[in-house]
Amino acid sequence: MRIFVLALIVATFVNAVAADDRDAPLTTTPGRYIEGQKAFHNRDKGHCLLCHRLSASDEHFQGNIGPSLDGVATRLDPQQIRYRIVDNSRLNHQTLMPAYFQTEGLVQVAADFEGKTILSAQDVEDIIVYLLADRQGH
Repeated sequence: MRIFVLALIVATFVNAVAADDRDAPLTTTPGRYIEGQKAFHNRDKGHCLLCHRLSASDEHFQGNIGPSLDGVATRLDPQQIRYRIVDNSRLNHQTLMPAYFQTEGLVQVAADFEGKTILSAQDVEDIIVYLLADRQGH
């Protein structure tokens, strides 16, 4: 019974997260695969492979701090991916993943970066399209 109640609470939380209005596309311009690939790999933008692994990438050094992104499109929909990129701390308060599209509630932000996001709205949408293309996990 306790497991059922816990599962119900988790399902309710996940559904509430999915219904959050901040999950809507951040731009009216659709995401672009090539630009998403660039932002995903770029050290000055996402640099996602610092912490994650993606078999479809030919980068030699890939991270293992975060979960593998192989087949992420089979596990998460675009809104769920967006939610994590924008500010994963909304799901996991102890996450090491930076809030890539958040300017409020951050700590230890250098003065030059106050009020600025790491990724642009278009970068976020582009990365989502790039990740959605890897439906098979390779």
